[in-house]
Amino acid sequence: ETQTAEHSRLSLKSRTGAVEAETVTMLPNGVVMGCAAGSAAVAAAATTPLDVLKTRIQTQGDVSIGRTDSCSVSERATTSAWGAARWIVRENGIRGLLRGLSARVLWISPQTAITMTSFEAFKRHFAETKI
Repeated sequence: ETQTAEHSRLSLKSRTGAVEAETVTMLPNGVVMGCAAGSAAVAAAATTPLDVLKTRIQTQGDVSIGRTDSCSVSERATTSAWGAARWIVRENGIRGLLRGLSARVLWISPQTAITMTSFEAFKRHFAETKI
């Protein structure tokens, strides 16, 4: 094994207080960061259409009084995700459901990468100090 891999191997006692130790291999921070950023980008891209629908429903105006700021309720107000999806596709095509995808990926990927890398670094630190 390389020195880095050997250094990464930590022996952790189980939370039950058993005498046996469990060997856990910790990944380097760069690997954790890359995996977290990549998986967050995929998740953000996959859920963008749902976020677009949610935002459309939330910002369409007050349906209960029958009017919105920019147009009448009959033109675009809906209380269902399917109705909002049909309206978006009719007005903007399928690309309308992907509006803001790049901004969402650029927002969520670094955030998740930093969070997961910090979590793993603290986990490694506390395992080494046997807290």
